[in-house]
Amino acid sequence: MSNKFSMDRRSFVAGGLAAFGAVLASPQVIAALSRGSSSSAGATSGGPVDWPTYVKFAGPTPDVPGTAEGVFDGFTKYPTDLVTSVSEAPGTGGDVTAALLRFGAPPVALDQNAYWQEFNKRLNINFKPILVNSADWLAKINTIIAGGDLPDFIQLWGDIPNMVDFVTAECQDLSEYLSGDAVKKYPNLANIPTYAWQKTRIAGRLYGLPQDRGPFTAGLYIQQNLAEDAGIPQPKNTDEFTELMKALTRPDDGTWGMGSMAGRTYNIAFFNQLFGVPNGWSVDDSGKFTKDIETEEAKAAVDYARSLFAEGVFHPDSNAMTADQAFPAYIGGSVASLYDGFSSYDYYWQQTQAVNPDFQVRIVVPFGSDAVYYTGAGTFSVTAMKQADPERIEELLQIANYLAAPFGTTENLFLVNGVKDVHYTLDDNGSPVLTQRGEAEAAPGLSQDYITSAPRVQIDTQYPDFVTTVNEQSKALLAIGVADPTLTLYSPTYSSQVATLGQLVSDRVSAIIAGRASISDFDGMVDDWRSAGGDQSRAEFEQSYQDQG
Repeated sequence: MSNKFSMDRRSFVAGGLAAFGAVLASPQVIAALSRGSSSSAGATSGGPVDWPTYVKFAGPTPDVPGTAEGVFDGFTKYPTDLVTSVSEAPGTGGDVTAALLRFGAPPVALDQNAYWQEFNKRLNINFKPILVNSADWLAKINTIIAGGDLPDFIQLWGDIPNMVDFVTAECQDLSEYLSGDAVKKYPNLANIPTYAWQKTRIAGRLYGLPQDRGPFTAGLYIQQNLAEDAGIPQPKNTDEFTELMKALTRPDDGTWGMGSMAGRTYNIAFFNQLFGVPNGWSVDDSGKFTKDIETEEAKAAVDYARSLFAEGVFHPDSNAMTADQAFPAYIGGSVASLYDGFSSYDYYWQQTQAVNPDFQVRIVVPFGSDAVYYTGAGTFSVTAMKQADPERIEELLQIANYLAAPFGTTENLFLVNGVKDVHYTLDDNGSPVLTQRGEAEAAPGLSQDYITSAPRVQIDTQYPDFVTTVNEQSKALLAIGVADPTLTLYSPTYSSQVATLGQLVSDRVSAIIAGRASISDFDGMVDDWRSAGGDQSRAEFEQSYQDQG
């Protein structure tokens, strides 16, 4: 048995253009979800409230321990000593509504859905989700907001207009319930690491719940056994990396050193990290913000990528490959390296091991004296709650506490796998294996993990070496991790123009790398970015930063 991080079968990875080649948690960079705002609405004095106190869950001991900073606990077998983290049903028997994203088909109808029925029974609620696919999300959520009749939970995803004003005026301020030690009343919520809460603080107050996805963004996957055969298992500098890519490129055999998916801008995010380019933005001691493309390091990274393209190490279809084309290209060996989301790590490992046990999947840890690793928002999105009396808010938070039940609890086993002998059975190693009904009902669930979810773990009972490998590589990446300083800030212009500004940069940088434009055109691109909204975005971020104190 081998499962995704935190046993989450509803993983979604999206490429974004807000940072210079970065991978983001949503197409709109979770634009205004939880950034302290320069808006007057909900403004606070005296600085922002404290983050919820982190209290790690004392459950089954992991085989490979993680860290509070974001390295996932690792398990090579499913624990048998499960504990119960919620002593009684959290609900009072009434309706609980939630507007949530839905990827894939709608759930099986309630009267035919044993998982949904058991979910309602265990939580003592009548769960009535409003599930919306990503294509229709903004239209639907704006209609809900305009109608004024908000559901109990409302997921904040995408570029919702006037997000901060809406949240501070219409949603519940959860600060008194969750800030500091107050969160200890909800132990499973207290078990969510601090990094995952970063985007829940709006205008200095806590207005939402996170869905922990870890701080990792993406990485350059490489066929490590080929790198070792080439005598360069871990490059120390760009000269060695160039030598490695050239050694792995054999067009006559249909193999190239590197592939690049559409939207990845010839893997520029990886090269940026080698040169120490800021993660989206940087801020100095005076509060002045600098965009990544405004640095000499960014220009040097593009020039280096251009030199690699000129050497012919990129697959001919690079920058145009879909995910469905890129995955087989890497797994099949036609590209020796590919930049992709960190959450794909176990997928690559499993798929390659199934066809070639000698295939060693690794992520290239950024190298060199200036190297950094881009960390992310730590959450997929943020889910707010409509305003209500304290008794109702506490009930809803107890429900959220149940949904955040950690791996190793009876509640988590149910939430992820459903009912034993209906949705899953246990294999010879004691690991849950979904039945056909489980695949139809429990696996897609009810999108309840978009209200909140447990911290991720890494479990792989089929390939235990993977658990150790990903743990070691995670520590190496976080050791050089840098965050985007605007994650807890808000710029209305950047929120609304992020896709346009990002596309401008991506198109121009791609042209330079591919030789259709000169590196001398880079400075003109920066000027155009500034005049198209970049300078206004900077001013708004600086104001938001100043307002936060």
